[in-house]
Amino acid sequence: MAALRRQIGEEREANRRGDTPRYIRLAGQFHLDLAALTGNAELLAQLKRLISQSSLMIALYDVPGTNACSHHEHLEILGAMESGDYTGAERLMDEHLASLERQLRLGAEPQPVDLDRVFAPANDAPAQ
Repeated sequence: MAALRRQIGEEREANRRGDTPRYIRLAGQFHLDLAALTGNAELLAQLKRLISQSSLMIALYDVPGTNACSHHEHLEILGAMESGDYTGAERLMDEHLASLERQLRLGAEPQPVDLDRVFAPANDAPAQ
């Protein structure tokens, strides 16, 4: 849990710096790290595919100047888990994913994005 909390701090810093590609990578990694905690390899494999697709959609259709995958919501989910409120964590995750979907401008023209930066490993790309 401490590693997840540190990672959320990195998300917050990437957001503060305006480093959207790094923010997207770190936000996706948060979800993968949560899935890894289950020890379910099939869930993790499925989620990796889903995160890649979702990261592309966020990069192309997020409202400029915002971050669809909120680090504040990640903190709330993690807090619920740390306190043992797994039902609350599940509810918060459902709300988080619904909020992310609502924020995307799927009918709009995709925005230009450096896909190499979006899909680089989160730990290999320093914040700029």
